[in-house]
Amino acid sequence: MTEQRLLKFRAWDPDARAMIDEWVFSQDFSYLVPGETVELGHLAQVQGYHVMQFTGFYDRSGHEIYEGDVLLSREADTGLEDELFEMYYELGGFCLVDYPRSRESEGYVCYRNWYNAASRGRDRDQPQPSCRFDVVGHIHEPRERIEQRVMALNVADSDASSPTPDTAYRTAEQGDEETWPDDEE
Repeated sequence: MTEQRLLKFRAWDPDARAMIDEWVFSQDFSYLVPGETVELGHLAQVQGYHVMQFTGFYDRSGHEIYEGDVLLSREADTGLEDELFEMYYELGGFCLVDYPRSRESEGYVCYRNWYNAASRGRDRDQPQPSCRFDVVGHIHEPRERIEQRVMALNVADSDASSPTPDTAYRTAEQGDEETWPDDEE
């Protein structure tokens, strides 16, 4: 029997304005719980949360890339240098769309060939960090916060004593006491 692929999720709680990492299904598959994994093929209803699936890919700093993440393209060889993209799930696959994505537009571009095949090591079960993107936030965060992270990454690239992309992301993520704008629907 073939081993099923394990899926990881995280969920955005709009009431608490907080991300709940690594959600999985309960033993009876009736609800999601944080901290473990779920086998492909099981479904459950989740109300009140925005659930995002792990793509199986990592950014340059080793951060897991989830659906809904905002990515900064930083390499000249991608042809997409210094642009922001949203990781988006459509028609059975993950792709990149321009960030911010227009909610009024039905005709957005989905960049399907974004994945660098070299980002997987010899052991296909162990993805390696991609050299093309940095995770700078997610779609539920205020745009100003994401722009601050982009600035921190630019400073880190120009000054070796500055925070690395990894610490810049974590610093901006942890301990921020900020008033969040109302969600746009």
